[in-house]
Amino acid sequence: MPFFEGRISVVTGASRGIGRAIALDLAREGSFVYVVGRNKESLEALGSGAGLIKEMISPCQADLEND
Repeated sequence: MPFFEGRISVVTGASRGIGRAIALDLAREGSFVYVVGRNKESLEALGSGAGLIKEMISPCQADLEND
C-alpha cells in the first residue's frame, strides 16, 4: 500500500508551478488533495484536466492579505 493512499493532503499555491505538480503527484499516489490558490479557474482546471484522478482533487479558492 503506497504511503499516501487514503490520506488527506492540502497543497497551497496549487494553481500553477511546483504546487500544481505536487498536487497531481499526491493524487496519483492515492491521496485526497485539497488544492488551494487565488485563481479559481486554474484550480478547477487542475481537477478537470487530471483525468482519472479528478475525484481525488477538491479546489478551494483562498487569498491571504498582508496588512
